[in-house]
Amino acid sequence: MTRRFLCALMLALCSVASSLAVLKEKDLPRTLGVLKAELKDNYERQQMFMSMYEQRGARQHQMLVSYMQQCEQISLMLYSQSAENTFDMAYACQQATNLSQDLKRRNSRMHQYDKIIVQLRQEIERYDALIQSLKSMPPVSARDADSVVSVYDSILMQAIDSLAEKADSIKAVRDTIKGKPEAVGQTRGKGPKESREDTGHPLYLRGQELLDREECLKYAESIKANLQRFLDSMENENTYYQSVTAKVAEIDSFAQERYKVLQSDIFKNGSENYFEVLAHLPMYVLRAQMAVRQKYKPFAGHDRTFSEWRGATVLFISVFLVLYLCLALLVSYAALRWLLPKRWRGHDFKLRLRMLNNVVGIALFAVIVMAVHASTNHNFVAMGTGLVINMAWLMEVIFLSLYIRLHGEEMRHAAIIYMPLMLTAFIVILMRIVLIPNMLVNLVLPPLMLALCVWQLVVTKRHRSHLPVLDMVYIHLTTIAMVVCTVASWSGYTLLAVQILVWWTFQLAAIMTITCLYDLMGMYERKVLVKRLAAGRSGGVG
Repeated sequence: MTRRFLCALMLALCSVASSLAVLKEKDLPRTLGVLKAELKDNYERQQMFMSMYEQRGARQHQMLVSYMQQCEQISLMLYSQSAENTFDMAYACQQATNLSQDLKRRNSRMHQYDKIIVQLRQEIERYDALIQSLKSMPPVSARDADSVVSVYDSILMQAIDSLAEKADSIKAVRDTIKGKPEAVGQTRGKGPKESREDTGHPLYLRGQELLDREECLKYAESIKANLQRFLDSMENENTYYQSVTAKVAEIDSFAQERYKVLQSDIFKNGSENYFEVLAHLPMYVLRAQMAVRQKYKPFAGHDRTFSEWRGATVLFISVFLVLYLCLALLVSYAALRWLLPKRWRGHDFKLRLRMLNNVVGIALFAVIVMAVHASTNHNFVAMGTGLVINMAWLMEVIFLSLYIRLHGEEMRHAAIIYMPLMLTAFIVILMRIVLIPNMLVNLVLPPLMLALCVWQLVVTKRHRSHLPVLDMVYIHLTTIAMVVCTVASWSGYTLLAVQILVWWTFQLAAIMTITCLYDLMGMYERKVLVKRLAAGRSGGVG
């Protein structure tokens, strides 16, 4: 917003400067008077825009400083990441990519800055020519003689002197003819300079004309100086952006290379399979402990080397998410169980209670996390809550779709059958939030995936027959995704398992949304359109 306002101000300044246009008046004195009036008006309007520009310019400068600091901070974060911490590296690469995209959006607006710079240069050249023209009008002041008198001006001055001498000779002859010989002597006694200062001479400015020229010079030089100051500011900002662009391009190039390495590690270069881990379990446990200690233990002198990504902050966000999710579900259950009026419950309320509790509880949890995300100024908390918000609304879409489409007993079975997937997604997001080291992921995720997969298989077998055909297809696909994730994690491709699980959660939310909209359209057709068509036909028959 500030950059757009500054662009508007600069365009206004250019328009003010370029609005000067003197047409051919009655004579030179009239032209000088009109020029002085227009220059004065332009100068006053420019002063008004200048005060606004200076206020906005200070804010813009602060934004530029903050942007440069952010650029340097991201570069340090990116170059210091180890390949053993995949989640850390992915976060750093994402920050570098976001920075590059933000700069591209800024560069799209910098083209307008380029146009303004060109206009300012043109206006400065025009005012410089105007100033030189005013200064070179005779009589030329002594301080401006060296700067404005060119070869052509010297020729012009010689011509003026010659014309002045001829005018004196003609006047002398005229006086002689009229019988005034004393005029000849008097005329001959005058030098060229005295002749040029004759107030009746048409080639030299006099009286009010000289005053108007001085006023014109004063306003023109002030306007030119202001335009030059604006131009210097714009060029300095442009130079600054060029340096930032080169820095960001370097960071983005490195981030893209790291992305390729991460993709290769995820899809091609797996770690040891879990059977090898079990064979050397004490060693892997020790390595995981060392990785956790190195990752999360606060530095010595914690008050001076405090980090948002270590120690109490990581523990706080983990406990906060778990407790608030449980609290939101409990508050939702209490409100629905004891506070919801009976007239709103319906005859099958007990059957719908579990699914409705998931819908209301997750929505409440998402709103609480959004409030924390909006009010925090800690980067780690903002990153973690942002991920949780995305996952919470995905869960909300899935449960809301089930609540709208299913009826009675179907809701209870659907709530049970989708619970393993929801819990697995929450655990994965929690690992992603705390940027858990790869060693700990390889040690913990495979047995968790095995337990959750067995749970998913059991509930699918017991409850699938109580669901509609379409939801049976969805739950079988979900079970297949859980099995694939489990096999991948036990084969050493734990990060691939995480990717598949997150990908399927997004796909399921999209499929559920489309299915819900389709069912809502069918309900609208049965309850509204059919009745209207029937009413229209009966009215036509009557």
